This record gives sequence, C-alpha cells and structure tokens, in this order.
Amino acid sequence: MIKRFVLLVLVTLVGLGLYTGWRMMSFEAPGQISAAPDDTPFDTGEIAALLSEAIRFPTISRADGQIDHAVFDAFNGWFDDTFPLLAGLETKWFDHGRLLFLHGTDPDLDPVLLMGHFDVVPVVPGTESEWRHPPFAGEIAEGFVWGRGALDMKGPTVGLAYALERLMEQGFVPQRTLIIALHPDEEVGGPNGAVAMGQWLKGQGIAPILAVDEGGVVSRGLVPGVDRDVAMIGVGEKGYLSLEIVARGEGGHSSMPPPDTAVTRLSDAVTRLKLTPFAGGVDGPVRTMYETIAPELPAYQRYLIANLWLYEPVMAAAMSGVPAANASLRTTIAPTMLEGSPKENVLPITAVATVNFRIHPRDSVESVMAHVSRAVAADDITVRLAPGHPSEPAPYSDTDGAVWRAVSHTVASIFPEALVTPSLVLGATDSRHYKGVAQNIYRFSPFVLTAQMRPGIHGTNERIRVDDLDELVRFYTHLIGQVQGAGAFD
Repeated sequence: MIKRFVLLVLVTLVGLGLYTGWRMMSFEAPGQISAAPDDTPFDTGEIAALLSEAIRFPTISRADGQIDHAVFDAFNGWFDDTFPLLAGLETKWFDHGRLLFLHGTDPDLDPVLLMGHFDVVPVVPGTESEWRHPPFAGEIAEGFVWGRGALDMKGPTVGLAYALERLMEQGFVPQRTLIIALHPDEEVGGPNGAVAMGQWLKGQGIAPILAVDEGGVVSRGLVPGVDRDVAMIGVGEKGYLSLEIVARGEGGHSSMPPPDTAVTRLSDAVTRLKLTPFAGGVDGPVRTMYETIAPELPAYQRYLIANLWLYEPVMAAAMSGVPAANASLRTTIAPTMLEGSPKENVLPITAVATVNFRIHPRDSVESVMAHVSRAVAADDITVRLAPGHPSEPAPYSDTDGAVWRAVSHTVASIFPEALVTPSLVLGATDSRHYKGVAQNIYRFSPFVLTAQMRPGIHGTNERIRVDDLDELVRFYTHLIGQVQGAGAFD
C-alpha cells in the first residue's frame, strides 16, 4: 500500500513537472503593442527654456493650505503670456486653476480631458545645499533641466501646453472637443482644483470619453531582470486613507510609571497591526504587466509567471520583500506620525499614531477600517479617521477596447523600443477626482525615468533630460491626433 502511494506521488510530481515545464515553453505573453514610430521633430532647446522659466515660480502647496497667492498669480500670468492662444480659449476658473475648452466642430462627440498640475511640494528645510543646482533656479546644465517640478509635474504640463499652442498656431481645429485641466493644488489633494472641476463637469453633464493624467512612466532599469524600457500605463489607482490609533493610559509623573503607559499600549497596537498585513495577490493589471515582461526575465521567473495558477503564493511571497513590488500586491500599512506627551517627564494620557494606507482595488475605505479595528483591538485603544479626505481606489479602466488602443498605440509610437503594459498606480493623482465623470482614465507621464532620477520626485535634485522633452510634446500631439473623428474609438 505504501509503495503504491509513493509511486502515485512520484508519478504526480513528474506529471506536474512536465506540465508546468510545457506551460513555460509554450507561454505566450500578451500581444505586444506596436505602432509606426512618431519622430516629429520639436525644438528641445525652446521647450527646455520654457520649462526653466516655469520652475522659477515656487508654486508650493503646503499641508496647512497656506500658499503664496502672488506667486501663483505670477505663474498664471507667465502662462498666458507664453501660450496666448491657449489663454484665449473659453476658460472656467477654479481658484488659481482652470479648465480650458478647445471646442470641436462636432458637438455630438464625447470630449477628451487632458490634465496637468503646476503646484509643487516644498524642499525639505535644511537640504537646499544638497541640490547640485538650486531647486527653483530652473538651471539647464549637464543635459538636464533642474528644479522642483521638472518631473512632477511642470515638465509634462509645459509639454502639453506647448503641443496645443503649436497645433493651434498651425490652424488646428479639432472635431472632438478638448478640455485642458490645469490643477493648482494636486500636492495637497486638489480641493480647489480637481475636486471642484470634477464636480462642475459632472454637474454640467460633461462626460469625457477619455481622461489622461500623470502616473506611470517609461521605466529604464527599474524593473529587476528586464533590460528593455517598460512603458507603464496606469489603468487603476490605489485609494488613500489615514487613520489615527489612539491609546489611553494613566497620566502623571514619569518618575513613577505604571507597568503599561499610553505609549507602550500604542506601541503594542502598532506592532499588532504590522503583524496583520492585508491579503495580497498577483492579479489585475499587475498580473498583465508581469505576463508582458515575462519574455525578458530569467528562466526561473518565466517559469513562475507561466504557472501562476500554481505558484502565485510563491511569487507573491518573493515580491513581498521588495517595497515597490509589495505595494502592487496589497493595501500597504505605513505608520508615519507619533504624538505623545508635551514634555519628557510627563506621562501622556493619550498617545496617537497616524498610519497611512494606500488601498488596493480589492479593498475599500470601509474594509480597511474594519481590518485595522480588528488588528489593534484592546482595552483603551480606539481607531479614528485622521484629518483629511480619504479616497476609494479607482476602478480599472478598459485594457482591450478602442480607447485603450488610442492611448497605448500613442505610447508605442513615441517609445517604440519599450514594452507597453497596463499597470497599477501606487500613489495618488488628481485623476481620482474624475471617477464617475470620465468614462476611461489613463495615467501616464511621457518621459523616461531612471534609478538615478527617481529620488528627485519629491526629493533632492529633481531633473528631466533635455533630450526627452520632445517626447513630452510628441506624445500629446500624437494623442490629440489619435482621438479625432467619429470613428476614433470604433
């Protein structure tokens, strides 16, 4: 009996090995998107000079909502002087931001919404000297335009405006109305910009068939094991939530501490939360992305991807050790702020930890709150919403129909050497405020990002290559051409 069982196990293992090996050998990645390269020339020197000027306006958004209105007004004045044809379009103002309408000749066609923001995050105090070029000087040096906003997102916004202005100079009149959203406060959640604009469009019954915002990039050297560029088009976006975990204890003098204080109870609660991660999985656009890049990966990784039906837990476990990969699998937990006693020799009555969650589309604000409440449950521990505005994860946009093809073929035309794939955006963009307004939302920043450049986004030495600036303009120019006509999305 034992021999028969052992024989059965061996036969099963051999059969499984042969089957999974056959699946790897016969695995076909999703059909790679290809399109005729678009190499329309643009003057990168002129674009670089304009971006340099834009960076010199420190349009900083701050967490407390305080801004320098004179600087934002000055930037808008510069924008109008630089792009006079755009400035002359029908305009709807929202604080320092605006919607511009380039009306099409066919009012029956659903419009297209193109977005950009021109506010930036502050430079961390005390790090100014670490910049190789001053953060708001807009210097052009070493083949780059340097400064806060070069990547996020004055570079793409200037590229969009430049593309539209040049088209209009050439007499371009669209068949399909183009709506251009210039957001002034994306870095603080967009209350006066994208939130208000989205609500206004919805109230007017305007439902763009396509909306394009920042998000995925052309990744160069950022995907381990892949030598080719990977153009990641964000078809979904994680949600955003911050919660406060509050622990209560006895106050008093620190010279006579009880066995447990509010701080130790809070520490235990945060530890319990850390040890209770959210479930993960290789699914949706993340799965499609790995299937797309599989042919470029080493054999053992191709084997796992070809047999995700069997090895998904193994692959997920391996990915969980890499922060970016782990974030694509699940809702993440990030304790970010702590608050306790106002003085070192006073026991606090309450201690508070602020924890930020980026919500995977399989979860929701409600399910995250329930998960946290279960994980930290104990006497004298409560969970409450932190100040701010939580947002649900964005639903996935189509990755098979005509609207997806218009965007993905544009990306393939501008970056013909790159693998083009849908992806999940891990951060938050203004596009989330157009859920229920735009029919399809795609998030893509049309520039190449390297490991050397990535720390500059919200960090030090932010910069963009001068030679890449024409790709920004070509992307928007090509996309605008793609979406024209009644048959554009057939």
